[in-house]
Amino acid sequence: MINSNKSVTAVVVVYNGEKYLKDCLQSIVDQDYQPLEILVIDDGSTDSTPSIIKSFGRKIIYFRQDNAGIAIARNKGIELAIGEYIAFLDADDIWCPGKITAQMQIIDTYPQYAVVFGGFDRIDGSFEYKAFNDLCLQTIKPEIDEHWSGWLYPRMLLDSWVHIITAVFPKKIVSEIGGFDPDKKVGEDYDFWIRVSKKYQMAKISCTLALYRDNPGSVTTKFNPRNYGAEIVQNYIREYGVSDPHGGKVTTAQIKKRLHEQWFMHGYIARNNRKYKAAVQSFTKALRYAPFNLGIYKNILCAIFHSL
Repeated sequence: MINSNKSVTAVVVVYNGEKYLKDCLQSIVDQDYQPLEILVIDDGSTDSTPSIIKSFGRKIIYFRQDNAGIAIARNKGIELAIGEYIAFLDADDIWCPGKITAQMQIIDTYPQYAVVFGGFDRIDGSFEYKAFNDLCLQTIKPEIDEHWSGWLYPRMLLDSWVHIITAVFPKKIVSEIGGFDPDKKVGEDYDFWIRVSKKYQMAKISCTLALYRDNPGSVTTKFNPRNYGAEIVQNYIREYGVSDPHGGKVTTAQIKKRLHEQWFMHGYIARNNRKYKAAVQSFTKALRYAPFNLGIYKNILCAIFHSL
């Protein structure tokens, strides 16, 4: 067991997570870092989630609220956390052994980095986690990926590079940048990391820190009339511009490519959910940023045909 003078709170937000929650919580309990507080925010579950949490006894602090959405639940976790640092894990995902220890070693060694994140691997619903040694992964070595460390704001405009289940950050930064935005039903974590990246340096560890469970019913596969991803990028370009504090920036061509991809994907999800009118509208907006992309015209015609 690794003991440190920096305390960490692991925050798990769960809503009807009975299928995989036990694996998730066990992977936190098995971490070799102390002091590590484990806090679960139950966002109004109606399944056996409460009994699974309570089966861990005093190892876990349990807070239940009426269903309010993931942003509000995460903010409640930050508010209740005792730890100086916060680390989130979604209820169907898993932390790799030694994750927190590796990250806190980087924070101790390189104090210029406020946030430390890393890679993740995908697993499917058949994966089961039973104990610390079940994961056949290389021993985590806390080495920084220099290419993906530093002032990342411009690159964050081009994609959501930080997966929330891999990150650790100091609780105190929330008082400066704000918490998760409840208005964002999708991409609330992307919105949060963009704000963080504008004001703080971030470091990536060049190894796998977590396992992400592919979920066919994920919110990212469902259609939402609002294109939150495009909204987030456009709003922060207007507010912050495209440069970091040291002059690094992205080009107009890169931004156009990013917005084209976001509107195209929005149209693609709309089409797959049989929202053909919305698909046409989104594909048409994608054309603004890539007017010579023949594939967009093909998708517009396909959506119009199905709408008839």
